[in-house]
Amino acid sequence: MEEQKEFILTDERAFYLLKHFEEIDKKGIIYFQNLGFGIDAINLCLKTVASKFYANFCNNPFDLMQKITHYIPIDIINQTNGNKAFIYNISFAGGIGSNTIIPLKDIKESDKTRIKKVVRNGFHVNVLEQKKFDFTSQLVVICNPLHEVITAFPGIYAPAYPTQLVDEQELKAAILFWESHAFIKN
Repeated sequence: MEEQKEFILTDERAFYLLKHFEEIDKKGIIYFQNLGFGIDAINLCLKTVASKFYANFCNNPFDLMQKITHYIPIDIINQTNGNKAFIYNISFAGGIGSNTIIPLKDIKESDKTRIKKVVRNGFHVNVLEQKKFDFTSQLVVICNPLHEVITAFPGIYAPAYPTQLVDEQELKAAILFWESHAFIKN
């Protein structure tokens, strides 16, 4: 396995990562407000349907990047676009966050009628409203060849939405993945 370099997190990508947080600390809120983001924009990101880091694991995207430096990835996936996905298993009491992607085959037949199609990044994905989430100890960080973070989230590795792919093999694999999985929304 290759030696891990330190990740670079830009302010723009840090703001994007807010969708993967249940909440952030006052320090994080003030940081983003000083960048010109209003509290409504911050709260909108926090309310986005996505897997969420638990507040007792990390307080904001910069805190997350600090924590990652203490771990070694269990896997690195080289994507055809040159990006890499670093997969971590982090032992933390109660898990690091919620896993909100579930295979359709694991959903009870009676619950499948509640699945709705929702547009995410120009692609229709399955969404199931449910009160219970599974916790996860897995963390995925995707970065570009310069080691700049594109995204980071708790849960299983999921391919990009098909509208973001150009490689034919990855496109087919992504379509197959997203057609056979659902997001869980609380």
